[in-house]
Amino acid sequence: MRNIIFIITLLAILAGCKSSSRQNTSGDSVFCAEDDSVLQPVANEAVSDSVLCDEPKTSPVQDICDLDSLHDYVSRKLSALKGNPLAHNIYATSLGEDAVIIHLSINTEYWRGQFRRLVTASPYIKFEGNSKPTKVDIKPEQLYQGDSISLVLGKSTYPVTEEEIGFVVTNIGERSILFGEDYMVAYPGEDGNWYRLPNPGVWHDIGYGLGKGGSRSFSARLHPGLNRNKPVTYRLYKKFRFENEKSHQWLMTEFNLTSVR
Repeated sequence: MRNIIFIITLLAILAGCKSSSRQNTSGDSVFCAEDDSVLQPVANEAVSDSVLCDEPKTSPVQDICDLDSLHDYVSRKLSALKGNPLAHNIYATSLGEDAVIIHLSINTEYWRGQFRRLVTASPYIKFEGNSKPTKVDIKPEQLYQGDSISLVLGKSTYPVTEEEIGFVVTNIGERSILFGEDYMVAYPGEDGNWYRLPNPGVWHDIGYGLGKGGSRSFSARLHPGLNRNKPVTYRLYKKFRFENEKSHQWLMTEFNLTSVR
């Protein structure tokens, strides 16, 4: 009788661990982290698959125990970091096959370290994003040279601590123009090239049209805490195209950031 009871108990334990696989989508997960200790590997110890599950993986194909809960945990931690430059640097999170993917606008070791320190050092985290500055690849012939469309900033000079700047696109020509929400801010590199100022976020896929005499206001984010902006001249670019034309052109204007005394 004791042997029968032992076998039944063992089967119940094994069934319980198996149910914690990612295939269990009912929300009754065994792993629902509430503190960092569950997600962070112990210092100076090898990280094993048992960090997230009581039983190790039995094959490379088997899903890690509940990445969904890890993803939810990361989302809660990031919400609590509202206003922190790290939160500004992360423009998306997603679930991969074997890890939670963190999409960084600036994917350097410094920001990866900040994530591990402030959010989690779980081995089931992967980072994606550009690790080096992106050069502006607009050719001179792509810049609009006419005078029927204007891109005007609210001011020509702002402090380096400015979070965002306003600008207005105006069409005083005969042809209608089309454009979206996106824009680009650029800064000068020491090599003489211009580079995109990182601007985390996603663009709303909205199309705008402006006829003769029409105008529309926008704002451009500078993220000074993330980008550590310098007191130099910056450029603002806005892409558009004329109605019934396929090729795009760029409006461009410059502004200065100055030191705060």
